[in-house]
Amino acid sequence: ESKNIDLIIKTSITAAKIKDSEIKELTLTNTSGDKERIKSKYYVFAMGGIENGRMLKFIAVDNPNSTLSKNQNVGAYWMEHPHGTVGDYFYNIPKNNRQHIGISEQMKRELKILSCNLNFTSQLKHPTDGKVKKLLRDLICVDETIGSEISYGLGRNYCGGEIDAAWEQEPSIDNRIDLDTEVDAFGIPKVVLKWQKSDFDFRTIRLTSEYIAESMAKNNFAKIRLREWLWTGKPPENDGIGGGHHLGGTRMSHSRDDGVVDANLKCWDVSNLYMAGSSVFPSGGHANPTLTIVQLAVRLAEHLVSKP
Repeated sequence: ESKNIDLIIKTSITAAKIKDSEIKELTLTNTSGDKERIKSKYYVFAMGGIENGRMLKFIAVDNPNSTLSKNQNVGAYWMEHPHGTVGDYFYNIPKNNRQHIGISEQMKRELKILSCNLNFTSQLKHPTDGKVKKLLRDLICVDETIGSEISYGLGRNYCGGEIDAAWEQEPSIDNRIDLDTEVDAFGIPKVVLKWQKSDFDFRTIRLTSEYIAESMAKNNFAKIRLREWLWTGKPPENDGIGGGHHLGGTRMSHSRDDGVVDANLKCWDVSNLYMAGSSVFPSGGHANPTLTIVQLAVRLAEHLVSKP
């Protein structure tokens, strides 16, 4: 229990009154249809990487005369961390372990790509497993040299498996959260998520994979076979999708011209509304966003506490 927190469940914002670039009041509605109007000095939306953009767009539509309704960046620059299996390997690393490998900032600049991480996941964790024995038998039948090499390596902490990747996506105004004509139980339009990967996004994962594979082969460190979709740009249905990291949509920016919130996470168009969470990310990197979200939340709390 906390004297500073009132928890209200099964409830949604269903209306907002904006006047003179301020939220004057919000209307909350619960699943029984009961309504309550609330007023506050400051408001913080911390609804997640999709809901923040959705609710802000809904409020903009609900207030057509506000400057918020004219900001084309609301919902825009939505991003994910594309994930996919990029290859297979035979590699000298400890069993029951994963190795995460990327390339240096200097090499990224030379290749003109964004951030990416390759995750070498062992699939030969238990040499006595029946599936592994079958794999070895099949390999020996196909190529005696490969089979004997793997058999040799299993006794020396060699392992093999798949190479999974997570990479950064370039911010694009065309990737965005829009509102559907269909509404939810509260009468709020559902989400239409427009998300595509650009040629530059595929360039990042392709060149990163090629560079690491070539470097390992050159140093006689690993045998790697890359997947064909890296060159076709058409990954299998279960590859190239997102990692559940919803980023952008209410992005932080230096000015209203290219974003939604300022450096303190305050909306450019609504002076008493702040956004918290991954929706404010101006770019995504490739790493999990959790700690950055926490840092920004703590910073926002300190900022609000310091205000009169």
